[in-house]
Amino acid sequence: MNRRDFLRRMTVAGVGGMMAATAGHAASASFRAGIGRRDITPPMGVSLAGHTTDRKARSVHDPLHACCIAMESGNTRAAVVTVDLCMVPRDVFDAARRLVVERCGIPPEHLMMSATHTHTGPAVTPLFQSDPDPAYVAALPGCIADAVEQAVRALEPAAFAFGSGTVPDEVFNRRWFVTPALLRPDPFGNTVDRVRMNPPQGDRGLVCPAGPTDPEVVVWGFRRADGSPLALLACYALHYVGGVEDGAVSADYFGRFRAMVEETLARESGGRPVLAMLANGASGDINNINWPGQPVRYQPYEKMESVARKVADEALRVYGSAGWQEQVPRVRGRVVEIEAGVRLPRPDEVDRARAMLAQVGEGPLKTWEEIYARETVLLADYPGKVRVPLYVLGIGDACAVGLPCEAFCRIGLTIKRASPCAGTMVIGLANGYYGYLPTTEQHLLGGYETWRARSSYLAPDTDEAVLRAVLPLLNDMAADDH
Repeated sequence: MNRRDFLRRMTVAGVGGMMAATAGHAASASFRAGIGRRDITPPMGVSLAGHTTDRKARSVHDPLHACCIAMESGNTRAAVVTVDLCMVPRDVFDAARRLVVERCGIPPEHLMMSATHTHTGPAVTPLFQSDPDPAYVAALPGCIADAVEQAVRALEPAAFAFGSGTVPDEVFNRRWFVTPALLRPDPFGNTVDRVRMNPPQGDRGLVCPAGPTDPEVVVWGFRRADGSPLALLACYALHYVGGVEDGAVSADYFGRFRAMVEETLARESGGRPVLAMLANGASGDINNINWPGQPVRYQPYEKMESVARKVADEALRVYGSAGWQEQVPRVRGRVVEIEAGVRLPRPDEVDRARAMLAQVGEGPLKTWEEIYARETVLLADYPGKVRVPLYVLGIGDACAVGLPCEAFCRIGLTIKRASPCAGTMVIGLANGYYGYLPTTEQHLLGGYETWRARSSYLAPDTDEAVLRAVLPLLNDMAADDH
């Protein structure tokens, strides 16, 4: 039995997942935690991310935030940040990291930042036909650093716990094997795809999903010295929910989760601030539609509310059942960069794409062929290789792995199952953005997530390089903690 399996068995009765097995709510002056948040709601008129056609922000349904939980163990600080955005490029996160190091004394490898992947936030990464607002992007690193600095200034004696539950009925693999009649040519005119992303719901041509799901809700909890709530961080592998009014800015179900959990924690906090954060897991091929079932119509925000309620209730159940650690959890971080190949278009493909765009002329592109022709031209300027950062942050027996991609579910499951740490989160869209990260096998099946574009350009074997780099980091971190 490995150490992770042993710790899984040492559970608190009734939790139904893995829990730290120490009793009591003791907090130590040697471990401190603090919370911070900064509004990052964009001005109206900016482009919204998450679609192949451009949409403009015309109203605000709920505000967007950069949220932070800072930690200090002895003289070592760390922080976890989520931002209510679809994806954030590495240069923006790196700029924020430099500010945090300067202002807060947090080592660069101890800062885990990630986008939640709301599809109703402003574009920060240029993708398809949505380009960022330069002023908004320029201000974003300072906003992230503000949230971290606020959390560091609020550090106070705290206790830590971790655990997990499950919400299995809200995650579905969106890539399906289907009958030949449901397959379509890809945007480049090829008929090689063997799976279809988001097939017609309830169609008789659906055969079976092409990959697994991950229903686990991993929870990290923080309490004040008197046992009252301070913060909750959860991670769940669900792409997003959507279902908003046209042109509305929204943090999606990530924001509703935050509000629901905070409402509950606030009732026990004695009027002091509390914070809840929901990070996205390895959800590159996971969404919220039950494909074999019949379509159901929802009112705007109705489905978002329902999913948030289920995940929030499960996270709160785990938080309330946790065994709070009496010992001081050690904070540590690791980072490694791997070199990944880029799937560049051939010169003849670029020429053909340029000719198609010249024929289309000015104006928004409408067909898949036109949209991917533009992606081909833009991708031609990419380098042949890129450096991809991989982060691991540990707190006691818990750890978080940050992947700067929309990683497929199986990659997250592989990391969690191989991790020697008992409470492992795999956070996607972390510390940068390098497009989709399918497995090597899924690349062979084709489908939207593999179509070459600025949203999917890494070499097919990048997943193998990621696993070769991350797993030793986890083992090294676990060994270093004992």
